[in-house]
Amino acid sequence: MSWPKVESLSYNNYTIFELVRKESRGGGLAIGALDDLEPRWVSEGDDMEEVIVIEVKLNDLQVRILCGYGPQETDLLRKDRFWARVAAEVNSAAEAGTEIIIMMDGNLHAGDSIIPGDPNMRNDNGRRFQQFL
Repeated sequence: MSWPKVESLSYNNYTIFELVRKESRGGGLAIGALDDLEPRWVSEGDDMEEVIVIEVKLNDLQVRILCGYGPQETDLLRKDRFWARVAAEVNSAAEAGTEIIIMMDGNLHAGDSIIPGDPNMRNDNGRRFQQFL
């Protein structure tokens, strides 16, 4: 399978998958997975949808790992596309019969209704996160 935007390299028994931003000066996403977990690339987004997904094997269980970077609070178009992409990746994992782990910097304030004791008021990204959940 070709990786048009994702770089992959091996380093000390790990495979590193990296999606580098094209339209800004550096930055991007990376996931490192132990080679024993048989990591493989699944999909990637782009500068508008900063998402990368790999799959690993844990015994007989296939697990997808999604790493994402949520758009800044004022970037409405990118936020719509980002959350739609995350939802699509979750649906794709379900259709494939795999589990999924989501890790991200969502640029969000979840608020007390999601995280008890959170001192921040929920922002629009937090609202979108709650809708996603």
